[in-house]
Amino acid sequence: MGGTDKPLVWLHGEIKTPPFSAAARIEAGVR
Repeated sequence: MGGTDKPLVWLHGEIKTPPFSAAARIEAGVR
């Protein structure tokens, strides 16, 4: 379980980091 949980979190964090930054930048620019 630990082996599968480690990669899952890493992938989730990497995928959530790029979109989150772009969305935050667009909202900050529009606002």
